[in-house]
Amino acid sequence: MEEIFKEFGAGDFYQSHRYPIEISGILDSISEEQLQSFLERFECDTFENFIYFLTMFLSIQEKNRHLV
Repeated sequence: MEEIFKEFGAGDFYQSHRYPIEISGILDSISEEQLQSFLERFECDTFENFIYFLTMFLSIQEKNRHLV
C-alpha cells in the first residue's frame, strides 16, 4: 500500500504517519483500488483527517455500491 501513497503524491504523508496508520489497521480492510480512488479525491494533512475521510468515503461507497 505504501507504493500507492507514493504514486498519488502522498508518500510523505504516509511516512510521517506510518505508525498510527499501521496500528489503526484501517488499510487491512480495504482494497488497493479503494485506496487509489480515495487518494484521487482527497488530500489529508493529519492522521485524524485521513481516518475520518477514509471511513466516510468507504461508508458512502458501501451504501452506494450500486452506483460505483
